[in-house]
Amino acid sequence: MIKILAIDKIKEKAIRDSIDIYLKRLENKLKIEIIECPPAKYHTFDSLEKAKVIEAEKLMSNIFKRELSSSAVVQKSFIIALDERGIQYNSPDFSKLLYETLNHKHIVFVIGGAYGLSEDILLNADLVLSLSKMTFTHEMARLFLVEQLYRALTIEKNIKYHNS
Repeated sequence: MIKILAIDKIKEKAIRDSIDIYLKRLENKLKIEIIECPPAKYHTFDSLEKAKVIEAEKLMSNIFKRELSSSAVVQKSFIIALDERGIQYNSPDFSKLLYETLNHKHIVFVIGGAYGLSEDILLNADLVLSLSKMTFTHEMARLFLVEQLYRALTIEKNIKYHNS
């Protein structure tokens, strides 16, 4: 089971449609749940860090609320925070990490809002993952992540898609 926790909705139709293409391809092969949390209103805070802390609280409450309600025996999820300062993987290594982890735990990917994730989320994640050294919008990050999940599946199942 994979959960993608993200701040804000996908507003750009083309990106939403592209994400849906990959989710459809993953249907019945890999269970993915996307949970969208409302963004903090940055202009109402005297610092961006305070706004990111508010978003972190929303994200973390979703992680723990869903873990506690998922079963009587709580299986701690493997938390992967997306941040450009994280570790980068090539697609085959990401596929290996994904499937080795899924054999033992659920995975929760955490995508921040317009200003990224709070340090608290980054410090408490099991892994901080970078999709690139470049910065992407949260919408593009979600699209790239879902595409990489599909690519990981095709690598794991030896389905023609990934060219290496």
